[in-house]
Amino acid sequence: MVQKESIGWSSTASVLGVELVAIAEALEYAWRHITDTRLAILSDSQHALKAIAQGYSHGSKQAQVAKIIRSIQKLDEKGVHTNFRWTPAHAGVEGNEGADQAAKAATSQPGPPTRAKAARHREVEGVINLIHRDIDDRRPKQPHRRMPGQHTWKIDQALPGKHTLKLYGAMSSDQAAILIQARTGHCRLNKSLFTKGLRESAQYGCGKGDETVEHVLLACPRWTDGRRTLRESVGDRCNDVPFLLGGYGSRKVGQSDQLLDGKRGNWKPDIKVVKATVEFLQSTGRLEYNRTPDD
Repeated sequence: MVQKESIGWSSTASVLGVELVAIAEALEYAWRHITDTRLAILSDSQHALKAIAQGYSHGSKQAQVAKIIRSIQKLDEKGVHTNFRWTPAHAGVEGNEGADQAAKAATSQPGPPTRAKAARHREVEGVINLIHRDIDDRRPKQPHRRMPGQHTWKIDQALPGKHTLKLYGAMSSDQAAILIQARTGHCRLNKSLFTKGLRESAQYGCGKGDETVEHVLLACPRWTDGRRTLRESVGDRCNDVPFLLGGYGSRKVGQSDQLLDGKRGNWKPDIKVVKATVEFLQSTGRLEYNRTPDD
């Protein structure tokens, strides 16, 4: 029997984390179906077997190791002795080769992971790495030249700052990936693809201007209904892109010198607004990071 399922995104899941998930799934399956008194779990990941043997007491792997240990205990209570063995990869071992082929087939299939969103594997380290890319994309030193970081600084003039960790920490890995694209401008919208030489035009099919993050959020007629819902959630600042994306902006109150966001030291992003914005962007499908450039 081969169980094949994609459980998360490669950009936010480590090899070790996925290996541990696979072992945990195998143990859970064995607990439900085994009729023998002995069980052998074979893996070509020495790192995963070592993590189980020594126990992980920190990091995002701790939960998976704890789940594996609980499954071993459940099997033991059922009278099943569990033994872990290492097997070399790509050495002609039938079961290992079959597992390798199933893994490649699962990871090469188009579309999102097959597992339900609530049950997908989320690697905290992977999300943090994506966040750090956003934090490092900071204000250019030569503002009169087009340099990396200008888009991000326009979105959030409080960078670099710890507020981004809190901002992304409130998101799922899928939501964080969408938000990072929107805040940095590094995405698969036509304007970004055009500047990289991957599109003949920066415009989208609506014909109303270049397809940028701002265009999708504020102007593209294809997303009018979703934008109406977003504006009802956001209120008066529904046209303020930095505010929508959790950034500290330079807008002022009326004709005064008072900033809408107040002093930088006291400012915090509105998480509810950012989540509503991300949900809107997800509904368009234009910033899904698994979308091919030809979509």
